[in-house]
Amino acid sequence: RFRDVAATFGLDPSGEISGLLERRDTWSGRSVLWPVVGTDLKIPVDLAALPVYGRSRAFEGFRGFGVARASDAVVDPEAIGMALVPNGRAPATPEPQVIQPAPEQPKAEEPRAEDAQASDPFKGEVPALTIVPKQERRFADKVIRLAEHRQPANDKGLSTLERSAFREIGERLKKESAPVEPPETETAEA
Repeated sequence: RFRDVAATFGLDPSGEISGLLERRDTWSGRSVLWPVVGTDLKIPVDLAALPVYGRSRAFEGFRGFGVARASDAVVDPEAIGMALVPNGRAPATPEPQVIQPAPEQPKAEEPRAEDAQASDPFKGEVPALTIVPKQERRFADKVIRLAEHRQPANDKGLSTLERSAFREIGERLKKESAPVEPPETETAEA
């Protein structure tokens, strides 16, 4: 339960989020300070939740999300994150590697460092992925011209289905509007 977790880690000291959970309403924009495993830091996490109901309209729980703002981390005086490490061990941190610079070889003309930094907006960072188009297929081959596959818009003719429906309507109208001939009476003979 959230209330137990919040009490253990000090997530909701005012009980505001617990109250929102009990009301079973949609809510958002509530922040908690979440401990980071293996550190003495807490980061603000903005939470939001939406109640979930089953087919019988019975409350089943919440679905939600959180946005962690790691750049706004604060130091946790209780260092709760250190207690969250498995087996009580601190996470292994790699030892800093000492890299020996290669001996410099004389170059004919070295560009000045100021010029290189000004012309390189990425500051020497190489792209993680380079996309190279395949040479065997041109981009024009991928284009499908829809106008070639459509019937011309200036085609004034009716489709077969429309033509048969039009004829049927015409036949019904003829039957309904045909003058009813009065039966010949004996008055015409007299």
